[in-house]
Amino acid sequence: MSQKKKRQKPKGIPRNRPATRKPSADWLAAELARGLEFHKKGSLHQAEAVYSRILEADPEYMDALHLMGVLATQAGRADVAVDLIRKAIEKNPSVPFFHSSLGGALMQEKRLDDAVLAFKGALRLQPVYPEAHNNLGNALRLQGKVEEAIVHYREALRLQPQYAEAHNNLGAALSLSGQAEAAISHYQEALHLNPNFAEAHDNLGAILLEQGQVESAILHGEQAVRLQPGYSDAHANLAAALERQDRLPQAIEHYQEALRLQPQHAKAAESLERILARQRG
Repeated sequence: MSQKKKRQKPKGIPRNRPATRKPSADWLAAELARGLEFHKKGSLHQAEAVYSRILEADPEYMDALHLMGVLATQAGRADVAVDLIRKAIEKNPSVPFFHSSLGGALMQEKRLDDAVLAFKGALRLQPVYPEAHNNLGNALRLQGKVEEAIVHYREALRLQPQYAEAHNNLGAALSLSGQAEAAISHYQEALHLNPNFAEAHDNLGAILLEQGQVESAILHGEQAVRLQPGYSDAHANLAAALERQDRLPQAIEHYQEALRLQPQHAKAAESLERILARQRG
């Protein structure tokens, strides 16, 4: 007597998703909100799984294309990000956030001219957009257009005075333009707004060292590496401050850590070799 075969459930169909018809707008919106919650919490793998499920159900869903592109940028896959975000822009070219996210991915690819165009596109669509002004400032600063960058950082801060990242970035641009006191003021304001801002601690420490305030430079350098142990520039700058005090064993340790994190770190390599040469006599 033949046994009746057990009916198996079809594989690969997500729970909560209609199996045979196009998903409803409500389902798509609910899933997107769920993915965004994971994304905001930093649960990137879970967010990617949700966005992938949405795109499996509706490959043209522009918000999921955009957010999957943002995830790819965060994961260092800028080429994938550019492709995904451009697909979202094709669906709706009038969303400023899409253009700004595209600029971020292009910056990661070091395509600065294209990034500048993308950020400017975002600002044409939405002039009151502090993040896009800040990001455009970053791209211009990397192009060496420091005065133009300062204009956009100041506009970001006019629109959002408590924007810690813009204060830090304006400080960096002012430092490049020789305005040390103004730079210090903006780094300090960034840290007032966000005391755990490792980059601002590092930047403030570096400029204080240039001004001969070695103890303060060390304090901020130590804060930077405590908050972000994988920050190679912060280790190198802290090492430089320690070297200034002839605390050579500690300086060597931080130069070595900078090189472990970033083997091509020229400043750390040169400084470490200089100390070791002195010790060899």
